[in-house]
Amino acid sequence: MASHFNAISDPRKKGSCYYSQKDVLMSAFSCMYFQEPSLLKFQQQMEDQQGSNNCRSLFGIENIPQSSQLRDVLDNIPSDAIAPIFKDFFSRLRRHKHLEGYAILPNVLMCSIDGTQYYSSKKISCEHCLHKEHKTGEKTYSHAVLQGAIMHPDKKQVIPVMPEAIQNTDGSKNKIVKQMPLNAL
Repeated sequence: MASHFNAISDPRKKGSCYYSQKDVLMSAFSCMYFQEPSLLKFQQQMEDQQGSNNCRSLFGIENIPQSSQLRDVLDNIPSDAIAPIFKDFFSRLRRHKHLEGYAILPNVLMCSIDGTQYYSSKKISCEHCLHKEHKTGEKTYSHAVLQGAIMHPDKKQVIPVMPEAIQNTDGSKNKIVKQMPLNAL
């Protein structure tokens, strides 16, 4: 995974960053891995008590960023830059036949999807924002994502798939979505 993270270009000014982009991305991944919302506090306590922490030993993170710094760096990384990680992840799952345990019928996987809004403002917007005009004429700007996960009724773990941004379209630039055959998973 670190090799994928190193391949993502860093738009920040070289030499002026305390946290490497790899450390930020690996820290974000480790938050999900450990299911720990306050990663820095948890890992600093471990460092103080044991002289080491999981982020350093398991993920090779040199400096764990604060939550605000984590978000600032992550906000500037385009989501499609992370797509190769998902492709590699599924390739490994398929190669080791891990997905077979998730089949609800032979060669059939269940992918549950949900949409969620992760940003909303009545004042701040960008060219990618969804926008909603209220009856009062006031506008709300937002960002939302469609997230899927492969799941099985008998398993506690789910396997996330690459999230897809929900975007405004004008209908003139239809994107053709190719359907992936189930046996390709």
